[in-house]
Amino acid sequence: MKKIMKFDKFSVSEAKLDDAALATLSNDKKKIEAVAREFSRLLLAEIGNKKFREVVKRNKLEKDKDICHSHDFCDANMVMQDAFKIIGMNLERDYPDMLQNQVIVKMWNAAWDMAKKNDMYMHIRSTEAFPYVRTD
Repeated sequence: MKKIMKFDKFSVSEAKLDDAALATLSNDKKKIEAVAREFSRLLLAEIGNKKFREVVKRNKLEKDKDICHSHDFCDANMVMQDAFKIIGMNLERDYPDMLQNQVIVKMWNAAWDMAKKNDMYMHIRSTEAFPYVRTD
């Protein structure tokens, strides 16, 4: 099976995971963090530095833990879906019922929560590290 991405000890193959492998993956904090970091990187590239900082600011002020202000500037669900795709999980192709799949929903929410909790990893962001990022 071809491996398409590797993060330290984390790699996911192109093939759809069976239920047991998916459940194991959903409980691995390092793997969830890889998705959260990728989501943050893609979000920054999508909306630019100024809006990215605004997302972090608004999220800090938000009282409802289920709200993420990334949606104020783009379709953040598509960004999250792309983050999963980059780490080797094509949710749209392999899990067309992803919203009914409780394990996928758990992973999705855990990655989102981790990104928000870590201020979208803003502390590691810079145009030097990501020169292709818009700065508007």
